[in-house]
Amino acid sequence: MDAVGKITILFAAFGALVGLISGVLSSEGAALLLAIVFFYGSYRLACSMFGVVKPAPSPPASTTTATQVQKPIERRKIATTGALPFFIMWLILWIITYTIKLTA
Repeated sequence: MDAVGKITILFAAFGALVGLISGVLSSEGAALLLAIVFFYGSYRLACSMFGVVKPAPSPPASTTTATQVQKPIERRKIATTGALPFFIMWLILWIITYTIKLTA
């Protein structure tokens, strides 16, 4: 799996977790604040996992084999890749959890 797929899954998992927690909370403001805090935390985690990649040492001039070098992912791309999955999962699970809480 490539790095973008892993970033998407990481943000979606954090969004699902925060959505479940937000549904149990009684204040919408606290739920939104919690989502923002967890988004920032998942962003920092993803940046530490994928944001900074040490460059591979260059092969000697006599070597003709092609090596695949992984390019670093920019921090902005990490944030934009993870924002939509995070907030969609957060919103859906917040609504479902809150509805179950109201009907129970």
